[in-house]
Amino acid sequence: ARTSRNDNSSRFGKYLEVFFKSGAIIGAKITQYLLEKSRIVTQAPGERNYHVFYELLGGLSEAERTKYGLLEADKYFYLNQGASDCSPGRVDWISLQGAMQVLGVSESEREGIVNVLASVLHLGNIYFHRRQLRHGQEGVEIGSEAEIKWAAHLLQIPSEGILRSLTSRITETRSERLYTPLSIDQALDARDALAKALYSGLFNWFVAYFLIVLLHSVWNSKIKWNPLFDVLAKYCLR
Repeated sequence: ARTSRNDNSSRFGKYLEVFFKSGAIIGAKITQYLLEKSRIVTQAPGERNYHVFYELLGGLSEAERTKYGLLEADKYFYLNQGASDCSPGRVDWISLQGAMQVLGVSESEREGIVNVLASVLHLGNIYFHRRQLRHGQEGVEIGSEAEIKWAAHLLQIPSEGILRSLTSRITETRSERLYTPLSIDQALDARDALAKALYSGLFNWFVAYFLIVLLHSVWNSKIKWNPLFDVLAKYCLR
């Protein structure tokens, strides 16, 4: 991500264990925490979201962007709030794809990664209109149905489920399920919470996948280890 003082800030903390055998590194283990989830949905003036979104939009071909329903970076609310440079990163996207291939990420898994990233961008462009309900209650209605359909298509879930989760709160009892309408502020919070959950879930999957690769030579070995800390990397340049 880009911050006001660092063009390439990781925005998460990590604890790294390096494993040695006969004086040589044979593997490593990473524990991550403190991912800055708020950056996924909002950025301060002059700052940017995580690089991967800009790389995605710059790296996909025109046909691929059509396939995922994607436009230019400055058309997405989650990318244009900081009024910072939204220039694409085609070269970085190609490098990222190459790195994932080296690590053994399959074509179907890479497809799933793009689906999740694209769905986050579509979710950010969902907006709502206030709707007056019975008994003086205020509710909302979706003002961007196309974005709902794209997100549902990419995530392979029913669009009705996304629509319901963004416009009402569900309370379940033993005998019934109650739907309480959300206000417009609550609906926006629900939208952002879903986007943050998707991105952080993808991030956690990445870390777990890389962990398996890093520990491939370490399983059941009697080895020495050396911990390295990078807890303050997220904040030291703020």
